[in-house]
Amino acid sequence: GRAHGRRGGPRSVVDALHVAYWCGRPPALRLPLAVAGGLLTRAARTWRVFDASTVHQLAPDEHAIYQALLELPTVATQVPTGESADRTLLATAKAAGGCIVSRDRFREHRRRFRSIVGHSDRCLDGWVANDRIIVPGLDLDVVLPESAAVAWAQVQRHVVTTRPPDAEPARPETAA
Repeated sequence: GRAHGRRGGPRSVVDALHVAYWCGRPPALRLPLAVAGGLLTRAARTWRVFDASTVHQLAPDEHAIYQALLELPTVATQVPTGESADRTLLATAKAAGGCIVSRDRFREHRRRFRSIVGHSDRCLDGWVANDRIIVPGLDLDVVLPESAAVAWAQVQRHVVTTRPPDAEPARPETAA
């Protein structure tokens, strides 16, 4: 399917703050982290994009995990203040031939990103039911971890043991 993409880059781009609200307020990092963990388990190329305002919306006990997450640029990014997370999501998905996980319909971006906006195989909806997070378009159905810390530990396990398929092999540092 389209979720596997056709070029380099992430196959699925997660509208991370949007997904964090799937269980209501306050937003919970365990949701986008659970999506990441489920996809990384399959060695899928996936990336989370957060709005600049994310840290102000998260519960204070999630701030440290959020900062640690942003130190893994292959896993997540936060758009700079004043930049549109939506445009970053759409441009990344378009360049990679991938899809976006979000309930947002991106109507204001329809003209520029018509290959994605309004296409159910490119804009993938999801939900939480019975303590599971489900994204049918990615065949994703995983247990929702009880906390951001548990979800973060699952993500870290995969990040440490797997390299992106298109990553160059690590090179040892050479002394000058």
